[in-house]
Amino acid sequence: MAYSAETENNIMNGYYARPAIIALAGDVAGRRILDAGCGSGPLSAALRDRGAVVIGIDASAGMLALARRRLGDDAALHVVDLSDRLPFADGAFDDSTDSAAPGINAIVAIDEIELGVRGNLRET
Repeated sequence: MAYSAETENNIMNGYYARPAIIALAGDVAGRRILDAGCGSGPLSAALRDRGAVVIGIDASAGMLALARRRLGDDAALHVVDLSDRLPFADGAFDDSTDSAAPGINAIVAIDEIELGVRGNLRET
């Protein structure tokens, strides 16, 4: 819990990365977004508050428990290791964000997807 609070509100995440992702995302209403490495869910919550349908994945069951506490029992959260094939159908998402990977803190377009999520995004 302390780790989550510290990383969620530190200068990088609280004042730079998360606000930048939200600004870059633009209008997300109705879009299906994969939040890879969602941790305790601050970005998932912000995107959901803006109307996105967010599916969060993280390798840590403990972090997902914190995310579930924040987002509610009906939140779509899954324990997934990003080194494994993702358990979603091809075309399942409109956009993806990966807050867990340094330098990839952005909503990414289909042609910029790395880390194995390309097949899970819808072609636009």
